[in-house]
Amino acid sequence: MRKSNPISKEDFDSWKINPITLALIAHMSTVKSQIHERWAGFLSGEVPLDPNAMQLYQIEFTAKLAFIEDMLSLELSDIQEDNDAAPAT
Repeated sequence: MRKSNPISKEDFDSWKINPITLALIAHMSTVKSQIHERWAGFLSGEVPLDPNAMQLYQIEFTAKLAFIEDMLSLELSDIQEDNDAAPAT
């Protein structure tokens, strides 16, 4: 990752209320709910799966949920820390 220009609090706050950002957040929240519903179906037996498939879905769902949670909770300090750690070019 290349070091980029610092992001100001004003820029970050503006980005957080941008209509595209808000639509993306809404989409990620919907996907998160769909994953929870699908996983509940697997656990309840509504959707029969063999143990190997269940394990693969568990890994996939866990990874997706972790990514979505990271994105939904993103703060300016997270971006600044990543940028500070990047090598200068």
